[in-house]
Amino acid sequence: PSYRTPFSAINESLPRFYRKFMSRSLKSPNFKTIHELRRELGHESRPIDIFKIDCEGCEWFTYLDWIPLDIRQVQIEVHMTPPVAIPFFEAFHNANFAIFHKEANVMGPRGDCFEYSFIKMAPSFFGRELLKKKDSIS
Repeated sequence: PSYRTPFSAINESLPRFYRKFMSRSLKSPNFKTIHELRRELGHESRPIDIFKIDCEGCEWFTYLDWIPLDIRQVQIEVHMTPPVAIPFFEAFHNANFAIFHKEANVMGPRGDCFEYSFIKMAPSFFGRELLKKKDSIS
């Protein structure tokens, strides 16, 4: 599989355990992209009401592949906080997603995982429609 954010871009910022796990997982024949899964299921043109992802670190370099899809709600567990976290959350915001739930996952050995729930909102929720109208008036 190929991704818009390469694994190598965040590889060094992850702990050794995650680097080893992810490099092994990505070579697995069982690892599929969201596009491959949708094609196999015949769901390419269908919206996704709820997308739940817990992929042990792959969220940091696969998000650009699935954020643009027609997804209404995303539930995700994020692992660690690599430097790509800022563009990750900005991508959600730019795609009109709002956080409606956040919870620490304390079951992990390091306490470094968080569960987030995002919901797709209308651009007007963020005031984007008003900005467009002001720009067209000027």
